[in-house]
Amino acid sequence: MQVLTWTYMDKTGWGAGAWSGEPDKKQWPDPATGLPCLITRNPLGHLHGWVGVPEGHPWHGAAADAVDPPPEVHGHLTETRPPEAKGPYQWAMDYQHDEGDPDVWWVGFDCGHLHDLAPAMQQLEGLSRRTYRDLAYVEKHCGWLAYQAAAAATRGVTA
Repeated sequence: MQVLTWTYMDKTGWGAGAWSGEPDKKQWPDPATGLPCLITRNPLGHLHGWVGVPEGHPWHGAAADAVDPPPEVHGHLTETRPPEAKGPYQWAMDYQHDEGDPDVWWVGFDCGHLHDLAPAMQQLEGLSRRTYRDLAYVEKHCGWLAYQAAAAATRGVTA
C-alpha cells in the first residue's frame, strides 16, 4: 500500500483557502495500524475521512449507526460502504489496491456538519463563522479512527 494523491476538482469558484493547494483525494496506510485510510472531497468541497476494515473485523458489514460502541470521530461516524458500492461519487471512493490487498469495508465521517465550512458555499451569507477542516485535520481523525478500529478488533467488539 502506498501514499497516493489526486487533484481533479475545479476550485476556481470557491475563492482562496487551505483547499486551494490540497489534493481532492488521498490514500495511505495508517502507520500505527496498517489499516488503509482514504480522504475524499465532496462536490461542495468539504472532506470525508475513511478507514478500511478487513473481513472478520467486528465493524465489517455494519451500518454506521450499528457500530457499537460508536467510534469518536469528527461529527460522528456518518457512513459505511462495501468495497464494491456504487453511487454518484463512487469514482472518488475507488481505492487503488496493491496486489494482495484484501477488500475492505469502509467506515467514515465527513466534515460537512453545522459548524464546518464547505468551500463551495463559503460565499453565502452567514457561513463566515464556520471552520474549514483541512487535509491535516482529516488525516489526524483518520488515524484516530484507525486506532479505534484496531482496538475494536483486539477486544472483539461486535457490530
